[in-house]
Amino acid sequence: MHRNTHTVTAGYDARAHHGSVKPPLYATSTFSYPSAQHAKDVHEAYFRATPPDHTPAEPNYIYARLDHPNLTMLQARLAVLDGAEDAACFNCGMAAINAVTQAFLRPGDTVLHTRPIYGGTDGLLYTHLIRFGITPIGISDALDEAAIRTAAQDAAARGRLALVMVETPANPTSGIADIALIARIAAEVGQAQDHRPLVVVDNTFLGPFQQNPLAHGADLCMTSLTKYAGGHSDLLAGGVSGAAGLVHTLKQLRTLLGSQLDAHTSWLVLRSLETMHLRTERAGDNAAAVAHFLRGHPAVASVNYVGFQRPGSRAYEVFTRQCRGAGSTFTFRIRGGEPAAFRMLDRLRVIHMAVSLGGTETLICHPATTTHFNVPEARRLEVGIDSDTLRISIGVEHEDDLIEDLRQALAAVPQASEAPSCTQEASLPGAETPASTLAMSPTLEASFPATQPTQPALQASFALPAAHALTPDVHDTSHHTNLPAAQTPHPTLQASFTAQTTLASMPDAHDAPQYTAVSAPAGDRPPSETGSLLPEPV
Repeated sequence: MHRNTHTVTAGYDARAHHGSVKPPLYATSTFSYPSAQHAKDVHEAYFRATPPDHTPAEPNYIYARLDHPNLTMLQARLAVLDGAEDAACFNCGMAAINAVTQAFLRPGDTVLHTRPIYGGTDGLLYTHLIRFGITPIGISDALDEAAIRTAAQDAAARGRLALVMVETPANPTSGIADIALIARIAAEVGQAQDHRPLVVVDNTFLGPFQQNPLAHGADLCMTSLTKYAGGHSDLLAGGVSGAAGLVHTLKQLRTLLGSQLDAHTSWLVLRSLETMHLRTERAGDNAAAVAHFLRGHPAVASVNYVGFQRPGSRAYEVFTRQCRGAGSTFTFRIRGGEPAAFRMLDRLRVIHMAVSLGGTETLICHPATTTHFNVPEARRLEVGIDSDTLRISIGVEHEDDLIEDLRQALAAVPQASEAPSCTQEASLPGAETPASTLAMSPTLEASFPATQPTQPALQASFALPAAHALTPDVHDTSHHTNLPAAQTPHPTLQASFTAQTTLASMPDAHDAPQYTAVSAPAGDRPPSETGSLLPEPV
């Protein structure tokens, strides 16, 4: 069955709920037992073994903090979408991240992580967990095998490497990490230290319709359900999917932490998942058009859009193997720093200036002063988050209205009118560059003519690698998103798309621009850079 169908059917059987076509909302905190023996049995099963299956005859619920029908439905559906045995849902994304670290780390352990990483995760690792003797180590380039091995060896030398936290694409730079390569190196570390570190991938930026980390070797897939899954900016939720044993550990801890997802929010997310593939596709089409417009605007220095990978680069190879879409959240750098960025932001009329992403509406923010405000400046600059950087999450509005809003707002930036004939720099995350100069997938700049067409109508095809044949929905139209055209179509699996962007406007291999790395050398955060304990918004 295709994923599109699973979004509507998985986890719910109307026959078990009095024939209700849609899932009922179970607004109760506790559940009655049919007998005293049944009460004993379900408590013993929950706390001493594994929770029993829920059936209409024997629902086996105890108390809503432990489990409830709406949570059961949502977790079953999320597991199917992620290709997992089970899933655990939490009351926000940070609760899910925190549960993973508390469940699988102990004092003296080390955590290996890609860079940059979500501001809340960064704060948890560097301002909280270090107080318990846990040492975080960053990977300078998550596409380079030597860089990953070096960081893994460093982490293993400082303690038991217990967890590898991967974020791909990265928030906010859209840098790509090679999940399969990282999983392979984690397995090798496990053989050497007698304990295989768990590989946990934050899949928030792409979601299950454009990337499935578990299929590439990850142990757990972590998602802020607040974003694309919820999709309407009206709820908070988080989810973790994976093997049943690992998820059971998280559910048991969730009971103690009290971070379960309530019935109403579970019901809302379950409802929202039904249209996730439609929203993902529409937002992806819009994002490609907006990214292409920004790349051709003289006030914009560079665009970090996942779909702009340079063919032949390492990032392009990983992208085409690992992803089925480019997503709809990306960053661009405006000329003129914070003053120019603020001037442009204050002129927007259609696009909302706010943190978060993945909603039906388009959102934009200045990461250095919002989502990553609490990350020390030196750390931000190392990974390419400077005062020029703006993050935009494209919604489902009409693309022309979004482009026009950006056009009129960018007119407030002096460079927009003073330099109409300047060259346009497009950022190409992940191009080939020495690992020592890069963070995550490197940010590189290349020159493109500012006069290139901004909105050509284009029919193109993208060939998916053979590895994607393992997914059941190979003809799923939700995968027809905005990807760069492949060099050689795969004979067995193709997804076509219509977009208003193309890599055809980029120089070919015989006329390639000179690329210059612009990110500073990456390093591990000194223990003294602890900052405050306040979490960052998303």
